[in-house]
Amino acid sequence: MLEKLVTLRYAYINHQREENIEKELEKYLDSIDRKDIFSNLNYITKEFVANANKANLKRVFFNSNNLDINQEVDYKKGIQNFRDEININYENYVTLLEKNGYFVRLDFYVSKGFLIISAINNTQILPIEKERFLKKLNITDKFKSFEDVLNTGLDMEESAGYGIIISVMMLKKIGLNEKFIKLIEDAKYTQMKLIIPLSLIKKMDEEYVADEIVKEIDEIPQIPQHIVDLQIALNNENANFTVISKIIKNDPTLIAGILKTANSAFYMLPKKVNSIEEAVRLIGLKGVRNLILTYSIRNILVDKFHISIFKKIISHSNEVAFYAYNLSKKLGLKNIVDDIYLAGILHDIGKIIINSLKPEMLDKIKKICREKNISEYLIENLTDGYNHSLIGAKLAKKWNFPEHLVNAISTHHNPLDVNKNYIDMGYITYLADRIYYYIRNEINFDSIKSEVLERYNLLKKENFDNLITLLNKEIDDKKITFEDQ
Repeated sequence: MLEKLVTLRYAYINHQREENIEKELEKYLDSIDRKDIFSNLNYITKEFVANANKANLKRVFFNSNNLDINQEVDYKKGIQNFRDEININYENYVTLLEKNGYFVRLDFYVSKGFLIISAINNTQILPIEKERFLKKLNITDKFKSFEDVLNTGLDMEESAGYGIIISVMMLKKIGLNEKFIKLIEDAKYTQMKLIIPLSLIKKMDEEYVADEIVKEIDEIPQIPQHIVDLQIALNNENANFTVISKIIKNDPTLIAGILKTANSAFYMLPKKVNSIEEAVRLIGLKGVRNLILTYSIRNILVDKFHISIFKKIISHSNEVAFYAYNLSKKLGLKNIVDDIYLAGILHDIGKIIINSLKPEMLDKIKKICREKNISEYLIENLTDGYNHSLIGAKLAKKWNFPEHLVNAISTHHNPLDVNKNYIDMGYITYLADRIYYYIRNEINFDSIKSEVLERYNLLKKENFDNLITLLNKEIDDKKITFEDQ
């Protein structure tokens, strides 16, 4: 007997329908108390659906171009242009999918203790497609970890290879393997089936950090005591400007660092600041507190790690901090304006640590994520403890940062996991980071979480682009650079 059957059927798949599938899957897993495996199963489900949709698109593409998909010569000829042609004329081809009755059907259900996720499309798999699929599926047995995948040169024909391999690595993360993926075929349909024994899969440990990373974090110095004392004084609502200035003046290099940043174009103050007293009055207690923290953290990390690693990541973080700070002001989020700057500065702090130990890993992960248009967070979770968001959060906890900052750091790639008490901190940090990559054409608008965009009335691409235009105008007008903030 099938329990809690959910069926979704579409003539074709687009971003909106992908999001709907994601929400339905999350809701379904929540209903059977297995939301902990959502990220893993969400990727696999999307891969199944994307492949089913692609198989249908191939048929209408070949028919439209008078090519026989079953003939080897025609197949080789057609497949060379398939991806580019579909990307350019997708709307025309989905019209043909609808007209010719093609569909993708997705089922979720539980049967006798097994969770089943099934994707069916109404075309028969070709021998060459089946051969390539089984070849990629079978080689996954030799990979013990995702680092093995990254270190293996793989020929990914038709871009499908990594999708299958990532899917299997997702299964291995919850204690399963490729044997739980089944390909079922007949003359009219192709079915991809994921069969999950609920009693066997382990609970996901989202907080796992590799031992060598833990050791590295342990060796990073604590924030100096006089900086800690300053933080305590600045957190006091009755703090006296003169007393605070006196504490700061005991550290001449700290004064220089604060004044340099306060006078940068980033803060856009109405006049040049020449003293700590002026900085406190113009930026506010929280603003100066965060400047001091930023300065201290950078000094600690520069002393510990290679300057080239630090500069590359901190330049990105400066820009994200600018977007976060200005987004919060433009969106009227006064309660987070001061702290969001620090969240932007610190969001990628974990990358500095990983880069010092395994720089090649991050480069390979970034390449895969760009090619497959998926989140770094997702792929990093497949590694054995090298998720930069979790590493950054662990370091922030060591330094006794407040929970809202720790949460923003840990969820900046996965905003739907943000603590609802700090939703704007998490969402704006995520959005500022996405803007950085969006303006460089490294991600597209559709890849940004709609829940975040909806909260700030940015669901329309036009609204989003207009906001970015305003932010870029401020950068140009003030001649802001981010390398030496």
